[in-house]
Amino acid sequence: MQSSIFRDNTGWRAESLTNFRSDKELEVVTCRQDDGKLMTVVRAWSKAPGSKLRGHKLGHDFAKVLAVSHPTRITESIVARQHESVVAKEEELRLQAELFYKAQKSAEKPTAAA
Repeated sequence: MQSSIFRDNTGWRAESLTNFRSDKELEVVTCRQDDGKLMTVVRAWSKAPGSKLRGHKLGHDFAKVLAVSHPTRITESIVARQHESVVAKEEELRLQAELFYKAQKSAEKPTAAA
Protein backbone atom coordinates (compact mmCIF):
# COMPACT_ATOMS: atom_id res chain seq x y z
CA MET A 1 0.00 0.00 0.00
CA GLN A 2 1.18 3.52 -0.76
CA SER A 3 0.89 5.57 2.44
CA SER A 4 1.18 9.22 3.38
CA ILE A 5 0.76 11.22 6.59
CA PHE A 6 0.04 14.93 6.47
CA ARG A 7 -1.78 17.77 8.20
CA ASP A 8 -5.09 19.06 6.85
CA ASN A 9 -7.75 21.38 8.26
CA THR A 10 -8.76 18.79 10.90
CA GLY A 11 -5.21 17.91 12.01
CA TRP A 12 -3.03 14.90 11.27
CA ARG A 13 -4.31 12.47 8.63
CA ALA A 14 -2.93 9.21 7.25
CA GLU A 15 -4.00 7.67 3.95
CA SER A 16 -3.06 4.43 2.23
CA LEU A 17 -4.20 3.26 -1.19
CA THR A 18 -3.82 0.00 -3.08
CA ASN A 19 -5.34 -1.60 -6.15
CA PHE A 20 -8.05 -4.16 -5.46
CA ARG A 21 -9.40 -5.96 -8.50
CA SER A 22 -9.03 -4.33 -11.87
CA ASP A 23 -11.91 -1.90 -11.29
CA LYS A 24 -11.50 -1.03 -7.59
CA GLU A 25 -9.07 0.50 -5.09
CA LEU A 26 -8.95 0.03 -1.33
CA GLU A 27 -8.28 3.15 0.71
CA VAL A 28 -7.51 3.24 4.44
CA VAL A 29 -7.89 6.65 6.14
CA THR A 30 -7.10 7.63 9.73
CA CYS A 31 -8.22 11.09 10.85
CA ARG A 32 -9.83 13.10 13.62
CA GLN A 33 -13.62 13.21 13.63
CA ASP A 34 -15.71 16.24 14.61
CA ASP A 35 -16.39 14.67 18.03
CA GLY A 36 -12.64 14.40 18.72
CA LYS A 37 -12.30 10.65 18.12
CA LEU A 38 -9.48 9.26 16.00
CA MET A 39 -11.07 6.91 13.47
CA THR A 40 -9.63 4.55 10.87
CA VAL A 41 -11.88 3.38 8.04
CA VAL A 42 -11.42 1.32 4.90
CA ARG A 43 -13.38 2.04 1.72
CA ALA A 44 -13.43 0.47 -1.72
CA TRP A 45 -13.58 2.92 -4.60
CA SER A 46 -14.79 2.04 -8.10
CA LYS A 47 -12.48 3.24 -10.85
CA ALA A 48 -13.79 4.44 -14.20
CA PRO A 49 -12.01 2.62 -17.06
CA GLY A 50 -9.40 4.82 -18.72
CA SER A 51 -9.92 7.65 -16.23
CA LYS A 52 -8.51 8.88 -12.93
CA LEU A 53 -12.04 9.44 -11.61
CA ARG A 54 -13.34 7.16 -8.90
CA GLY A 55 -16.50 6.88 -6.85
CA HIS A 56 -17.86 5.25 -3.72
CA LYS A 57 -21.56 4.31 -3.45
CA LEU A 58 -22.84 3.92 0.11
CA GLY A 59 -24.33 0.47 0.59
CA HIS A 60 -22.96 -0.68 -2.75
CA ASP A 61 -19.20 -0.42 -2.16
CA PHE A 62 -17.31 -1.95 0.75
CA ALA A 63 -16.74 0.30 3.77
CA LYS A 64 -15.91 -0.53 7.38
CA VAL A 65 -14.78 1.27 10.53
CA LEU A 66 -11.65 -0.54 11.69
CA ALA A 67 -10.41 1.39 14.72
CA VAL A 68 -11.66 4.16 16.99
CA SER A 69 -9.68 5.73 19.83
CA HIS A 70 -10.01 8.74 22.10
CA PRO A 71 -6.49 10.12 22.59
CA THR A 72 -6.08 13.28 24.66
CA ARG A 73 -4.03 14.79 21.83
CA ILE A 74 -3.95 13.61 18.23
CA THR A 75 -0.31 13.79 17.21
CA GLU A 76 1.46 12.58 14.10
CA SER A 77 2.89 9.57 15.96
CA ILE A 78 -0.51 8.54 17.38
CA VAL A 79 -2.12 8.77 13.94
CA ALA A 80 0.76 6.81 12.38
CA ARG A 81 0.61 4.08 15.04
CA GLN A 82 -3.15 3.53 14.69
CA HIS A 83 -3.01 3.68 10.90
CA GLU A 84 -0.10 1.26 10.58
CA SER A 85 -1.77 -1.25 12.92
CA VAL A 86 -4.64 -1.45 10.42
CA VAL A 87 -2.58 -1.30 7.21
CA ALA A 88 -0.50 -4.22 8.52
CA LYS A 89 -3.63 -6.35 8.05
CA GLU A 90 -3.86 -5.62 4.31
CA GLU A 91 -4.55 -9.23 3.29
CA GLU A 92 -7.37 -9.49 5.85
CA LEU A 93 -8.88 -6.24 4.50
CA ARG A 94 -8.73 -7.59 0.95
CA LEU A 95 -10.46 -10.81 2.06
CA GLN A 96 -13.22 -8.88 3.86
CA ALA A 97 -13.80 -6.73 0.77
CA GLU A 98 -13.85 -9.79 -1.49
CA LEU A 99 -16.39 -11.52 0.77
CA PHE A 100 -18.54 -8.36 0.76
CA TYR A 101 -18.67 -8.32 -3.05
CA LYS A 102 -19.30 -12.09 -3.28
CA ALA A 103 -22.25 -11.78 -0.88
CA GLN A 104 -23.54 -8.80 -2.85
CA LYS A 105 -23.27 -10.71 -6.12
CA SER A 106 -25.06 -13.77 -4.76
CA ALA A 107 -27.85 -11.56 -3.38
CA GLU A 108 -28.33 -10.03 -6.83
CA LYS A 109 -28.81 -13.40 -8.55
CA PRO A 110 -32.46 -14.05 -9.30
CA THR A 111 -33.89 -17.12 -7.61
CA ALA A 112 -35.41 -19.83 -9.77
CA ALA A 113 -39.21 -19.98 -9.75
CA ALA A 114 -40.65 -23.13 -8.21
